[in-house]
Amino acid sequence: MVWWIFSRVWAPFMAIGWPALAVYGVLHPRLSDLDALHLRHGEVPILIGRSATERSYVVVPRDLPRAAISRVDELGGVITVTHEPGVALWVPLIWALCVYGTWYFWIKPRREGI
Repeated sequence: MVWWIFSRVWAPFMAIGWPALAVYGVLHPRLSDLDALHLRHGEVPILIGRSATERSYVVVPRDLPRAAISRVDELGGVITVTHEPGVALWVPLIWALCVYGTWYFWIKPRREGI
């Protein structure tokens, strides 16, 4: 049951959802997050995760050499930023697996008689 949910439901949701979330983050940025991230000239935050009190970004190009994620936590009106080196390596890997799973289980033509 868990395999079916991850391969047939979660994979298409993530394959489409992550790029949509990144576009949403560009079109509707949270100014408080941008201030907390202390962006420099030429840096762009890409939203890759969101929950009620937490947003995760990959700040390009700052986070790329360390493969880091910059996590913005907002609890009780206090905003803190945590950098997690190495975690961003999982983002393209998980997304690629979700795209493959979506293709394999939903898009790939079925062969009849096999």
